[in-house]
Amino acid sequence: MGDRGNIFFVDDARGDEWTGIYMYTHWSGVDLPSIVKSALERGRDRWGDSQYLGRILFCELVKDAPMDTTGFGLSTQIGDNEHLIVRVNDADQRVSFHQPGSERLAKSRGVALWSYEEYMEQPDERLSDAFASGLPAD
Repeated sequence: MGDRGNIFFVDDARGDEWTGIYMYTHWSGVDLPSIVKSALERGRDRWGDSQYLGRILFCELVKDAPMDTTGFGLSTQIGDNEHLIVRVNDADQRVSFHQPGSERLAKSRGVALWSYEEYMEQPDERLSDAFASGLPAD
């Protein structure tokens, strides 16, 4: 049992694919849209500074359990997953939701796509609905 989810934090492109790191959660997959929103708000002055913003994002993900030895992970490959993948692309300053397997494709817009500014303006309920449904958000 769990609520497994992943954030794919983009750091560069190789041909037609993004490269980056997966941030895995075992227990808070459904909360990833709001976790990303909180991290972007807290790290607003680090947008475009991927080393710092990536750390801020991961710290937001693990903030209630930073010393636990289970529940969270970092990898260059996707871990267990039960949700859309949240792609945070700091190079383009965009957040998007993807079916697993499409998050690395540079041309993929996902099922929903926002600039950082647009993402910050979205009500949490709208982000959660788009994330849960897998359908494009109008």
